[in-house]
Amino acid sequence: LRLSLAMIDEGFARDPLVREDALKVFRRKIKDGEMPECMTEALTVVQQSYPEGQGIRCRSSTNNEDLLGFNGAGLYSSYTHHPDEGHLSKSVKQVFASLWDSLAYEHREFYRVDHWQAAMGVLIHPNHEGEQVNGVAVSKYPFDEFSFLPQYFNAQVGEDLVTNPEINSVPEEILSFSRGVARLNSSNQVPFGEQVM
Repeated sequence: LRLSLAMIDEGFARDPLVREDALKVFRRKIKDGEMPECMTEALTVVQQSYPEGQGIRCRSSTNNEDLLGFNGAGLYSSYTHHPDEGHLSKSVKQVFASLWDSLAYEHREFYRVDHWQAAMGVLIHPNHEGEQVNGVAVSKYPFDEFSFLPQYFNAQVGEDLVTNPEINSVPEEILSFSRGVARLNSSNQVPFGEQVM
């Protein structure tokens, strides 16, 4: 409610620093807020289903990524919940709060995506340290709506994320056909001629 009132204020619309401060306060309220008891209980069950000492990855996923004319992938944050951090709700609330990161807000505003229709989901899975490869797979080539190519892979070595890569990091891009693969781009993090996948 307070953010919606702030958004009406002329300073919020006109001044990026005012906007950034208001969004920061709003994110803090989400992180410090209390979850409904039913959600806390459900997350307790999930957390207890993992072996003791297992880190849990909380991945962001919103309903405003990969929209026609707007790709919000990489605008939101994912977090690893470490065993010493207490209840899993801490990291889930961090993911929820990232819906209101300044960069995410500015992108939605520019592309006229309704902020109040944006919703965050969280995918929870075991966290694996020292990954050999990480990436994203899409069942349909995302850059051509009329394409019949079945799969698109974007991969990088180690834990250099493809959604929020390190500076100057170029991931490997692959198209997978029924009879083989075509490499669109090679990773610049492996020796020339080598492949990530």
